[in-house]
Amino acid sequence: MSIDITVKIDNKRDLSLIKDFFFKTSTHHFKERILRFYRNLPNKLERLDEPKQSLIIDKFFSDIYQDKKSQIKSIAEESQAILDEKFPACFQELSEIMNYYPIKQKELTGIITLLPFSPFDWPVFYFSTVKTLFGNGENDILEITTHEISHLILFEILTDRKIDLTKSKPQKNFRHLFKESLTGMLLSENKLSKLLGTQGYKGNPEVHNLNIESGNKVMPLREYLRINLHHYQDKDSKGHLFLEQVIKILSVHIQAFSDKREFWIRHEQDLRNGDTRLIDEYEKPIKID
Repeated sequence: MSIDITVKIDNKRDLSLIKDFFFKTSTHHFKERILRFYRNLPNKLERLDEPKQSLIIDKFFSDIYQDKKSQIKSIAEESQAILDEKFPACFQELSEIMNYYPIKQKELTGIITLLPFSPFDWPVFYFSTVKTLFGNGENDILEITTHEISHLILFEILTDRKIDLTKSKPQKNFRHLFKESLTGMLLSENKLSKLLGTQGYKGNPEVHNLNIESGNKVMPLREYLRINLHHYQDKDSKGHLFLEQVIKILSVHIQAFSDKREFWIRHEQDLRNGDTRLIDEYEKPIKID
């Protein structure tokens, strides 16, 4: 059993998504990431009203679509071939690790995006091609897809177990950090890591050093999750039991995790640029027991 994934080029939809990230107040930190990558945009947009900014964004990215049309088409074809050949084995391994199989969403669409990150909006996910388009980066569609499908499995388990982490902003912040840490752990498990061709996978940067303190030991949250996953695997327990237990323990500290998320959003650029004072503050562990 697997999921059918169709890779598409939809420039109009991608452009609409890019502008959403520019003009929604709630996604300002993503706008900053776009501006940091496309460094020739800020000067053009400075002091302009939204309609004029929109026109400039339209032309800027439309020109890229046109200039790199053949390359984008090649990436889409290559991505489809990679997924057709390699994703079923990755999906099977991911399902086995989580001991969960009844995925309700059987068909997904992957749309190429010029964003420097890969957002998702089920049943559609977007995968960034900028490393390949503008550099020598390899096509990482397999890693991105498996990353996103791990979120899908988690969300289905949470729904099945009636665990709702969306009622408040602190809950949503906690859910975000939890899912990214979980994915960092899952995709660095030995067999899946070999299938993906990744080494030392940590997940998204904001969880690389998201530390917790448990039993007088400090470790990244993903490693705490790994210890608990292996404990439940040794007992031949279901994946949902592992998730229920760790969420029960961690959710006592939802506000502390939410504060970490807000800290990252406020200081993301400086954290990514290596500000040691802010990094030291972010790496301070959340004591969970």
